Amino acid sequence: MPFEIVLSLPFFADEANDLRRTVTHEAAHIVAGHAAGHGPAWKMVHRSMGGKGDRCHTMSLAEGFEHTPRKRAPRVSVPCPKCGQPMSLGPTQARKAARGAVYSHQRCPR
Repeated sequence: MPFEIVLSLPFFADEANDLRRTVTHEAAHIVAGHAAGHGPAWKMVHRSMGGKGDRCHTMSLAEGFEHTPRKRAPRVSVPCPKCGQPMSLGPTQARKAARGAVYSHQRCPR
């Protein structure tokens, strides 16, 4: 399966932004694999490509382009199946729990 890195014109219209850093960031995702996320394997690959192993940018947008950061989806409170106390799940876990996946507190007393 071929991979494609797509770059955003609003970010790279400003010459001060680091194209190389962004390309190595995205290429590290391809090499480390999707499941690596921004974890240790991805960081190691990104550093081996000359990156810093960081996931956030500090780039400015070119004049005339607006960027609205995505809002985080709300967390969902569900009861722990072991102790019954509420626990917080992210939206992906909540969807999986609705389909039968079982989650409990990491250090559940029961």
